[in-house]
Amino acid sequence: MYFNPWVINKRTLSTWGNATTSFEYLIRESRFCRVCGAPYRVRRISEILMLNLCKKGHTYLNQCILSGELNNYSILQLNEIGGAGSLQETLGALPNVVTTIYDPRYGFGDLIDGKSNQDMTNLTFETNSFDIVLHSEVLEHVVDFKQAHSEAVRVLKPNGKLFFTIPVQLHNKETFSRIQLDASRNVLFVLPKIWHGWAGGPFALLPRRDDYLEMHTFGEDIFTILDSKLGNLEIHKSSSRFTSGADWVFTFAKL
Repeated sequence: MYFNPWVINKRTLSTWGNATTSFEYLIRESRFCRVCGAPYRVRRISEILMLNLCKKGHTYLNQCILSGELNNYSILQLNEIGGAGSLQETLGALPNVVTTIYDPRYGFGDLIDGKSNQDMTNLTFETNSFDIVLHSEVLEHVVDFKQAHSEAVRVLKPNGKLFFTIPVQLHNKETFSRIQLDASRNVLFVLPKIWHGWAGGPFALLPRRDDYLEMHTFGEDIFTILDSKLGNLEIHKSSSRFTSGADWVFTFAKL
C-alpha cells in the first residue's frame, strides 16, 4: 500500500482548518492497494460489506461475490463507488445490481449507457425495492442531504441494509451547510467553495467538476441527524488510530 499526498488539493485541506483531519483524509483517499488499486475508503466499504453479508472464510469481497452468496440480493448502487480502484467492476459481476448516475439533461428514470439516471432526493424506484443500497461520498454534494438519505431508506426492503460513507470531520461539533437557497431555489455559496475530486500537485491543473462541490460539512452531530425510527443506524470504526471520523462506514438496517 502506498500514500499519495496529492489526492486532495491544498486549498481544500487548508479550508478544513484542522491538520489531523487533513492528514487522515489524505490517508483515507490514498493508501492504495498495490494489488487492486483501491484506496483505503473503498477497501473499508468492502470490509464492512463482507462483515455483514458474507460467510466467513473469504479474504476479499470478489471471492464472496464469485461464490454466488450474494446472487439473490437486489442491489442499488447510487453513483459508482469509485475513484481509483472502483468497486464497480467487482459489483458488476452480480446479477441484480442497478447503478445510477445524475445527469439533469436527461429524464430521471431513463437509462444512460446502462445506468439509471436518478435525482437522489426523488428516486423513481418503488418503495421497498432493494435488499441493499450503497453510496459513498455523495450526501455532501446534494442540496438536501436529509431528503437524499430518506429516499435511500425508502427504497430499501424491510430488513434491508444501507451502506454508506460521508466525510465526517469530528473537529466540528455541528454539521453546517456551505450553501443557501434564494427565492427561486437557486444554490448560493455563502462559504468558500471546496471541490472534492480535485487533486493537488500537477493534478491541480485539471478541470474541477461543479457536481463535486462540497455543499455540507458533516460534524460530530451527523449520527443524530441521520438516525431514524425506521431502522438502526450504526457506525463501523476501524482498528486504526483515526480520530477525525475518516475511517467511519455507516450502516442502516431498516426495520
